[in-house]
This record gives sequence, C-alpha cells and structure tokens, in this order.
Amino acid sequence: MSVIVNNTVISNFVVVRQIDLLRRTIGEIYITTEVIDELKNGIRKGYLFLEQVLKIIEQDNWILMTELSRKERLLFDDMPKRLGQGERSCLAIAYVRGWSFFSDDKLARTYAKNIGIHLGGTFGLLVFAVDNKILPEYQADEILQAMVKNNYRSPYKSIFDYRNSILS
Repeated sequence: MSVIVNNTVISNFVVVRQIDLLRRTIGEIYITTEVIDELKNGIRKGYLFLEQVLKIIEQDNWILMTELSRKERLLFDDMPKRLGQGERSCLAIAYVRGWSFFSDDKLARTYAKNIGIHLGGTFGLLVFAVDNKILPEYQADEILQAMVKNNYRSPYKSIFDYRNSILS
C-alpha cells in the first residue's frame, strides 16, 4: 500500500537527523506539492534543517511528489480550512486512492479516522522499527527523546512505557 506523509512526520525525523529511518521503515513515500510549499515556508522562517528534505527529493528516488487529481481537488476544497493545505492535500489523496496517511497533526488524524483512512505517525514508526529489528529499543527511545526536545508531542515517554500500557 502506498503511503502519503505530511510535514509533521517528515519534520520530526529530519530535525533529529533520522530522515533515512523513514526510508528504512516505510520505503517509498509520497508528498504533495502543498507539503513542499509548507517545507519551503518553514525554510524561509529559519528552519533550515528542512532543506535536507528538498535535497533528498532532488537527488534520491524514495520521496516522490504527487499532485491532486480533479476529484481530489474537489475533496480538498470541501475539507475544513482549519486543516492545513498539506494535511488536506494528503487526506484527499489518501481517501481517493486508498493510501495510508502518516501525520502527527491531531485534527488531521481525527479527520482521517472519521472517513476511514489508514493512519500512521512518528511514534508508530519508531515502534515498527523496533518490532522489525531496524533499531534496538534503546536507540528508538533516544531518537524519541531527541524529537521531544524538538517539540514533538509524543503519546508516550518511551517505547517501554507504550509496551507496558498495552499489556496492562
């Protein structure tokens, strides 16, 4: 299944210099031109670490660009404007094409759940990396803590805490 990713997940991984972990956990990902616009806006605001994403798009072939079809554009235009353009574009594409949507934006995740889109996010990717032996748990927790220091609002303090919560 194809995966479309918005700016929140990409930013969480790139700010801690772990963008390649997205490739190792998901493989090929899609982003929209609206997400690119958000990245460029972030760079203009001084978040220069986002430049790495643009370089990957230009040089590698695992972050792929996609654009809204006419049908997707109609859905995009009908979505609540309190959702960002990046989120709306990803949601429209995920819904119409049956793709998974990866985001940490609470409003976008709620909207996706309500319309039946398969979801993922930063924390889930870290858990997946541990479960599939891409990373040891301690390293995933180190990455998680670095993300939290850079304003990621994690649903759990650690992978260990998460595992304990689902077992109890």
